[in-house]
Amino acid sequence: MSKRRHEILKSVHLFENNIPYEKPALPPTLHNRTLTSITNALNAEAYLDPQGRLWLAKEKLHSILRTTKANANDLFDSFEEVRKIENHWYVRAHEVMGRICKEIEEADSLKKGEYLSFSEQCLIAIRDSDRATVKRARFLEEWREKKKKLKNARIKNYGIVMDELTGEPLEKRTAEFSHIRSSSLYRGLSLDIENGLIVNKATHELITASGVNNEEELIFLCDQEGWFTTWYDEYKEYLHNRME
Repeated sequence: MSKRRHEILKSVHLFENNIPYEKPALPPTLHNRTLTSITNALNAEAYLDPQGRLWLAKEKLHSILRTTKANANDLFDSFEEVRKIENHWYVRAHEVMGRICKEIEEADSLKKGEYLSFSEQCLIAIRDSDRATVKRARFLEEWREKKKKLKNARIKNYGIVMDELTGEPLEKRTAEFSHIRSSSLYRGLSLDIENGLIVNKATHELITASGVNNEEELIFLCDQEGWFTTWYDEYKEYLHNRME
């Protein structure tokens, strides 16, 4: 099983299913009963989270992927972005869509490929539905506002008076919250004050110019520049505790 990215969501009630979407036309060459089983599975087990991201329940993957439950369970074990909520497993839909694309290209019959294509079209329609688009827009607005508050929150929480990497006096007015793991690549960590360090503007500009996106790249830059590295072990412990 590959290394997984677990995210914490305490209640499945924060998920929303039965999402209104514009269903694709039913292909006349395919069986209505099978097509209905696909749409029923998606109505019941395709979910939007508060960020407007699409998730699929493990229980109905076999219907969406047009395979057996045993095969679907094996495929699930290869997915990375999964959640377990109230004893049920969910996977990000983009991972399933990637698998569908592969299965279409390697389908052992044209008809199976057509069924998979129908599943894919439905998933795209749900992802691009009005409900999902509005959720993503609202989340993005809130996310941007919360990101602005990270600098002052970390400074206040830890009483920071110097650049956490260089040790130079902190120029508080222009100092910045520098994410250790990129806020765009690791959205789930982006609003956590432990996923960043308070640094002067010049320090942050050098980090950005060096293309740093994670802790391994940052520690390499610190070694090159002679900056503090004590943050590294503390950060690894934070990640370990967060994943438990």
